[in-house]
Amino acid sequence: MGTSRIVENGSLRVAVFAERFPGTGGGISTAHDGLGRMLETRHSVEYFAFEPSGDAGTETIHRTAGSRLIGGLFAGLLSLKVRRHARSGRISAVRRIGQAIPCVRSLSGPLRRFQPHVVIMPDDQVPLLSLRIPDRAKVVWVAHHNYQRFREQPYLEPECSYDLFLAHRLERRAAARCHFAVFPSSYMESVFRRTLRADVPGKVIRNVLPPFSSLPEKVQLRKELGLPDHGPGVCLPSAGTTVKGERFVPELIRRIRSAVPDAFFVITGPVYAWLAPELPHLCMNHRVFAPGALAREQSLRWTAACDICISPALLENYSCALLECQGLGLPVVTFDVGGNGEIVEDGASGLVVPFPDVDSLVNAGVRLLSDAPLRHRMGVSAKERFSMLTDSDVILAEWDAVFRRLTACGTDSGETG
Repeated sequence: MGTSRIVENGSLRVAVFAERFPGTGGGISTAHDGLGRMLETRHSVEYFAFEPSGDAGTETIHRTAGSRLIGGLFAGLLSLKVRRHARSGRISAVRRIGQAIPCVRSLSGPLRRFQPHVVIMPDDQVPLLSLRIPDRAKVVWVAHHNYQRFREQPYLEPECSYDLFLAHRLERRAAARCHFAVFPSSYMESVFRRTLRADVPGKVIRNVLPPFSSLPEKVQLRKELGLPDHGPGVCLPSAGTTVKGERFVPELIRRIRSAVPDAFFVITGPVYAWLAPELPHLCMNHRVFAPGALAREQSLRWTAACDICISPALLENYSCALLECQGLGLPVVTFDVGGNGEIVEDGASGLVVPFPDVDSLVNAGVRLLSDAPLRHRMGVSAKERFSMLTDSDVILAEWDAVFRRLTACGTDSGETG
């Protein structure tokens, strides 16, 4: 049977890997969850989750049986290697890679039994490093993360530079095994080509998200969530975390509140150590709400109760959170970092300002909060932008073109190891 006929009949077996399934809101797991659901409409898809979990997998979701103890041993050995070269700085990248090693390896058996034509792998935690790939299976590397770009962002100190250096070396070793690379943004393609592989064939294909459930009207959502029934709401997606701009959050909130006194703020996701001490004061005096880490559907309810999104993120790839905000009709104000300018159409679906110009970020937020008609027009454009960027017919056709190329005639490059 010819490859094009295999694709048309939906008979390709596709393995989709991520840290967890289903995705819990934003991030790589959500992107791969959405990708798998889309591919299921034409192909046979099984999911492989390498987050340590005791839960049994369903028929199509395989969860790791890897040992936490062995994962801790790998993490410790890699951390010791880092400390031989660097005495200070936080070690996180190689710890996560080490912890994932036994978890990923435990999925080699279920993967072999599935006998996929294509294996789709994320780059974060470098799962391809330790996975046994079945013979003749082709590996697609999806470039969401890339450790090298974290070394190039001074605002992320005090990360340990050697931690990121070693993580990048492991990532380069794994990238040598892929046959094709997919990039959610042109920005991520440029980083991948510069830091990992310039020779492997690849293509920019946008992330597709799991569908939204129907949500109540904004007034009802605010009542259910205990939010103010008056004043515009500002969503700060994951802004309690370092990479998402926690250090800018207090200044951002105070300055916007001084200009728009009835505004309120929702910080979705967890809150890390830098912002945590100031959070009680912000909640008490500046109408700030921080529901913490929630399941995706719950997080979307908090987002949909707001009127605009402001993202002070220091580093981005192709943000699922910003896509979700646009899909819910929130105009987005963001720094021009990573792939943000490829998501937000400046002046139409939101406002993109130079990084790290906090004055411009504040002024853009105040402009939208103070101008309801402009906010409404941009909200409509945001939904249109979301529909265009996440058109599943277009994205599915792009993935099928990749599959035809990979399964038509042997290996383009790389090795299955």
